[in-house]
Amino acid sequence: GMVLVGATLGGVAHGFESLIPGNEAMQELLAALGGGGSASDIMFSATFGIAAIATAAYIIQLLIRMHTEETTGRLGLVLSTGYSRTKWLLTHSSFAFMTGAAILLVTGLVTGVVYALVGNMNVAESTLRLGGAILVQLPAVFVLASIATLCFAVIPQKFIPAAWGMLGGS
Repeated sequence: GMVLVGATLGGVAHGFESLIPGNEAMQELLAALGGGGSASDIMFSATFGIAAIATAAYIIQLLIRMHTEETTGRLGLVLSTGYSRTKWLLTHSSFAFMTGAAILLVTGLVTGVVYALVGNMNVAESTLRLGGAILVQLPAVFVLASIATLCFAVIPQKFIPAAWGMLGGS
């Protein structure tokens, strides 16, 4: 899903640049968003923020699986084998964090490749630039996911509404 988002962003970015010069309202909007760069850079910045929110939702959904395993009794079966609760929590949360980082990185890399190909630009340069640019969002995603993990550990009965509430408030 996010690969398609990245490909779409890379494909439409050059067209986005051509819409701006004749549209004064769009120029003002981009300036308000932090219009220090090109229109496509501002578009990438804004949409990478949305991609980060979607990635955080994905990570929270993976973390909710831990809650489901606990409430359905499957965790008891796992813990009866000698597997510790701490190890179980670290395994699940590590997987969620790593896949979230991979999703963001791949989204940025695909955006860069398609952007370069459509604009007849240097593919390596564009891919590295946009792949790195989207990773700026990773600390915010990890903060949300870390707080959600902490909520699971400390207040498991209120974990799901707390996790989604944090995402909604971000």
